Parts: sequence; C-alpha cells; structure tokens
Amino acid sequence: MAERRAAVIAKHVKLANEGATSCLVVVTDDINVVYFVVVGVGSVADKLSPARHFAGGEYIFCLTLPEDYPAKPPSLRAVTPNGVYDISAPKICISIGEFHAQDTGGSHGERGWRPVLGLRGFVQEVVNGLVFSEGFHGIGIHSPIMAESARESLAAESLAYNRRHYPEITRRYEELAAAQLEGIEGSQELQTDAHKIDLSPGVVEQLEDEIRRGTRISAAAGLLLGRRAA
Repeated sequence: MAERRAAVIAKHVKLANEGATSCLVVVTDDINVVYFVVVGVGSVADKLSPARHFAGGEYIFCLTLPEDYPAKPPSLRAVTPNGVYDISAPKICISIGEFHAQDTGGSHGERGWRPVLGLRGFVQEVVNGLVFSEGFHGIGIHSPIMAESARESLAAESLAYNRRHYPEITRRYEELAAAQLEGIEGSQELQTDAHKIDLSPGVVEQLEDEIRRGTRISAAAGLLLGRRAA
C-alpha cells in the first residue's frame, strides 16, 4: 500500500510540473510533504489585472498529504508572506481544501475536493485564490486580505525572504526550474499556459530592464530572466 501511494504521489508531482514554468512542485525527503513555488504572477504594466499587486513576487506554499491522499485533499500552509494567505496559520481554507473535503464538487471543481484534480488542480486553486482574493474578502479561514500597497511590498521582498528563511526549498526549486527550462531556453519563443513570449535578443534586453526595475511581465520570462538577475 505504501509503495502504491508513493507511486501515485510521484505521478501527481510529475503531472503538476509537466509544461509548467510559473508554478513548480518541489518534493522533500518526506513523502507526505511537498512544496510549490509560484512566480511571475501579474505585471505592473497591466493596470486592470488584480494580479499586478503580486508582480515580481515568488511565493512558497507547503502541502501536507494525508494518508488517504488522493481520496482526501492536502492540508495547505502559506510559507512566504503574500498579503492574502496568513503564514502564521497552521491550515488555510480554500474551496477544494480539507475544510470542504465532504462537499459535492462542481462541474469544474470550483467547490469540493475531487481526486481527479490532483496536485495540479489544487495548486491552481491556490493561485486563483491569491490573484482573485478581492472577490472573497472576508470569506475563508486565515485569509486576511491586505491593502494593495502591502501586497506589492511583500512581492518585492519575497525572493530575499525565501532565500533567507527557506534556503533548501529555494535551492531545490532553482535546480528544478533550471531543468524545466533547459530544453526551451534556446528557443526564440517560450510557450506558457497563458502567454507566448518572444525571447529574441531585443526583447530579452527589454525584459532584463523590467527585471532590474523589479517587475516581471510574465511567468515564463520572469522565471527565465528573474532568476538570472536576482
């Protein structure tokens, strides 16, 4: 049973990371604990997007997998200060998390856990809650929504915070990110879930300038260039 569970978790980690550049799942020596790192959320140039307040941020989250995962969802804990999820809380409520394990899932998994969502679906729901938190103000456990300026300040400080407080997770993440990008870095274009970014030399210079000014215009470009500039 333990071997089968380990195989299932390994498969879910692999599926979560396939083709991903903006959010990667990092394993630890404990099979019951995985981390995921979110980068490249939003752009300060996009004045209409709620994600702009997280531009340049790098956020680590911790998932503790129950013994009966994936029948039951992971337990969520925020690691990096982000202005939405409380890092001092031992558990955080999201619509498909453990507080809603017995709920009936919607047609798109918007409420209630379903095993088919796996780590990838769970991670995406966490990111959705982070970006679109304004719509859930006052709802949820341990999700105090800070002011826009506070979220922007935390985004600017996040990379240094992670390296200072979680160096091992940061190291593993950087190794994983480098491996993910190794096959596509030489391409003139980088394809992500939501963006197609031109990485020709002139555009790269523009991106590097935005990195120096503390912004990241996309998940993929932020991951590729932001780690170099940091």
